[in-house]
Amino acid sequence: MRLIPNSGPLAYGRGFRPVVADAVDLGLPVLLGLNELNTNAFLEFSGGMAEQVQPEHRLLLNWRRGNIPETSEVA
Repeated sequence: MRLIPNSGPLAYGRGFRPVVADAVDLGLPVLLGLNELNTNAFLEFSGGMAEQVQPEHRLLLNWRRGNIPETSEVA
């Protein structure tokens, strides 16, 4: 899993784009932090691959449980 905060530039094809692309190519889940100003641009950039999760502890845990097996190692 890759956790990338403040990913506004990514929405416009800049910033951590290569890191995210590599993680997606490897099948790793990626959790990005976006503000409301960048959300629509990022959703368009993601081509339908993105899933929005509100920044609430319970919802983030559910997302993690659905995307990362319990046996995954932390790198």
